[in-house]
Amino acid sequence: MKPPAVRLQLQFDFQLAVPEQMASADAENLQRALTEALGSMVLQGLPTIAAKQLARVGVSIVQQSHAVAASVDPSTAEIDRELLVAAAPHLTDDELRRLAGRVAGKLPEKPDEQIKTARRHALALANEFRLVPGVVHAVLTSEQPGTLEATLNLTNGSVMIESHDRQKRLLPGQHEVAIEVPGAGLRLKASYAGHTISGPVIEVAVAELARHRDALIGLWQQSA
Repeated sequence: MKPPAVRLQLQFDFQLAVPEQMASADAENLQRALTEALGSMVLQGLPTIAAKQLARVGVSIVQQSHAVAASVDPSTAEIDRELLVAAAPHLTDDELRRLAGRVAGKLPEKPDEQIKTARRHALALANEFRLVPGVVHAVLTSEQPGTLEATLNLTNGSVMIESHDRQKRLLPGQHEVAIEVPGAGLRLKASYAGHTISGPVIEVAVAELARHRDALIGLWQQSA
């Protein structure tokens, strides 16, 4: 048989979101872990499938080899976690790592624009309501302090008043109220912007959520 005259190379690049243990491993251990995960189903399966396909046109494989290379993308490691939390306090730790991969190399130079860009990608990653129970503390129209049972949405900071408390009216002019999240042992600042058919319009700023992100997301994950 004549020696083969053609060398065929097939290459695929995969961007992976990996567990923290893998992300912090050195290159050799990372490569070993991923090679074991791929196993013979991939490393031997592809040549088998390729051989069958090539045989259709009279081509046979007389020799083959494979290589696995893996490394942590430095562009993702350089992204400040605090920036990601400031943009998306509703994301879990794993989702923050995925967000870092999404925005790597895409962030503008200005810090405020970086947060806007990261938040846009974060909401594309997860934008469903992530709710934790809370209690609003404010001054009622009777000029007495009162409470309203509510639910805080970690995704956008909106505070939804429970139906039995929606008719309670807050004293006009108090632009800042507080929402207590007993399960997390927190009391957050919130803004009050009037009353609608759905009750008082109350919102917690994303920056305020970010200040207490760990406790809030921990509480949400317990109930999710």
